[in-house]
Amino acid sequence: HSIYISGFFRSLEVHVLGNTSWDDLSESQQKKVVQESLHSVEVSAGTFMMGALPDDESVWSQGEKPRHEVTLTKGMHVCIYAVTQGLYASVMGTNPSSFVGSMRPVENVSWCEAVLFCNKLSQREGLEPCYIFLEPFSNEDQWSTKVKWNKSANGYRLSTEAEWEYCARGGEEHKYSGSDNIDEVGWYDENS
Repeated sequence: HSIYISGFFRSLEVHVLGNTSWDDLSESQQKKVVQESLHSVEVSAGTFMMGALPDDESVWSQGEKPRHEVTLTKGMHVCIYAVTQGLYASVMGTNPSSFVGSMRPVENVSWCEAVLFCNKLSQREGLEPCYIFLEPFSNEDQWSTKVKWNKSANGYRLSTEAEWEYCARGGEEHKYSGSDNIDEVGWYDENS
């Protein structure tokens, strides 16, 4: 009974459906996927050391040095999943992904498409969109100069680099998110 009350079976059903294409789901199944996709947790404000660990001598870490203290003054709500294909399709009407599955992360999305998605989702949920477009935009050079962030808006937005790293660290100090061993937490060309 306690497992049922906790929502375990609903979550299990959604994950089983997760490998199914959005278009192959019934309306009620789509609703469950969207609901699960929007599940979020509250992350408290805090201070952390941002950047690569001192002993990280990898090529890509050099742009993440020197480490510096960052304080996030506001807490935030963060979805527990990367934007799923089901959520993206329900908002944008299309799924650009190559590895199809309604609970899999959406892929092949540009930064421009990501901010458009955030604004559309915000509007659908009755929230104020976070992005203001100074002029019509497309995926062209210097597109970021055409988009402004309305920091007082309550809608969905992309996390800042500092917010993302703070969440990925989870209060720990590892070379990778969750471990110093990339094979324990990462899927990349050498282990996939």
